Amino acid sequence: MRTLFTFILLVTSVTLHAVDEKSTFELYDKLLSALMPNKPAYRLYVDDPVYKNILKKEEKVVFVDRFENADFILFTDESLLERYREYKQAHPEYSTILFATRYRLLKNCKDAVGALYWRKGRPQLLFLKPRLKHHNIVLPTMFKKFEIETL
Repeated sequence: MRTLFTFILLVTSVTLHAVDEKSTFELYDKLLSALMPNKPAYRLYVDDPVYKNILKKEEKVVFVDRFENADFILFTDESLLERYREYKQAHPEYSTILFATRYRLLKNCKDAVGALYWRKGRPQLLFLKPRLKHHNIVLPTMFKKFEIETL
């Protein structure tokens, strides 16, 4: 009985935390265009295989394997954030657009302009106005309602 309960709990938690691929792709497609409107292609750094698989469908995305080659870094976990911090400490002049896949990562990364994450099966989108301003990013009208001053 205990094994059955553990199995059900595991299956339920995996289902609840699964990324809705179609919706995520559509949102990132619009998001990348909004954050980098004049780019013919987006050089994207992401090391999460789930997000890589989703975003490989985007025609304009070119995956890069080094921070310094990226126009856009997608943070999916704390280990990537730590690696970025180490890189930034060694290269303080480095600047690119950072985006998070979790609220906690947005809160912990003072350079991230926003986050797209899932809560209770629904996408949550946030942009921080001061961070957008730092990168001279002006969002289209459709994203203005997701801008906030602070967390």
